[in-house]
Amino acid sequence: MRILYFINGFDPGGAEHGLLTLLQAGFFSGHELKILAFCRGHGALADEIAAKIGEHNLILTSQSEEPTLRTFVGTFFVMLRLIREWRPDMVALSLKQANLLGRLVAMFAPRLHCVSFEHTTRYRSRRAAGIYGPVLKALSWRVDEIWADCESTLQETQGYFLPRRRRSHIVPLFCADEAFSHKRDYALHTP
Repeated sequence: MRILYFINGFDPGGAEHGLLTLLQAGFFSGHELKILAFCRGHGALADEIAAKIGEHNLILTSQSEEPTLRTFVGTFFVMLRLIREWRPDMVALSLKQANLLGRLVAMFAPRLHCVSFEHTTRYRSRRAAGIYGPVLKALSWRVDEIWADCESTLQETQGYFLPRRRRSHIVPLFCADEAFSHKRDYALHTP
């Protein structure tokens, strides 16, 4: 299966580190994977992911640390072209901005299986919730499947989707050694 994984960028956050953990754990083994991002983000995480999947499979629409409106618009066309030329079977949308843009693009690719990967139950600001919430809900008709990093995220984000039968799965974003009772830090190389 060809999978296009779309994420905002590679800042040192849980979803971003979780992607690296999924790659290291072999979650996408046996599939052709390309990762698309608005921007590089802060730190060396983009380089680590490129080393893991091959540089030709990591597509950054901007080398900047932060996405801009210009990169947002440009990424729309990059993603649309990539879907038409590479023809993935599935697109996985990680984080809110990627979900928003990815759902818009998926409207032009009706056969594409669209997965919303949910990582958070709350927005950082009320203004963001007031903007993203209704728009994501309106575009949720295009989502075929929901992945969530834990059961509570899956349950609490149901309000962002119009009622419809969808498959849903819990996809944990970190692996801890059995000796550790819980994950304490999202930094790389720590328990």
